[in-house]
Amino acid sequence: MKIEDFVDKEDPFDIELTGKLLDEIRHGIRKNWKAFRGIPAPTRRSHEIPRGVDTGHEDHLMGVVRAIEYAT
Repeated sequence: MKIEDFVDKEDPFDIELTGKLLDEIRHGIRKNWKAFRGIPAPTRRSHEIPRGVDTGHEDHLMGVVRAIEYAT
């Protein structure tokens, strides 16, 4: 890729890539597209999942990791 091609891109460093991808996925979920882009639809909202409890269910989440907490 030439440097001119890189700098002429709308978002050359892909800074907005995560937001655009999440918007596209949310749109697919709203339209009820099954397994949109191979991603299963969320099964519950995050506030519905008990913390620190094994519910015996497989949960599908969508979002961006903001923090990781390790149990001690």
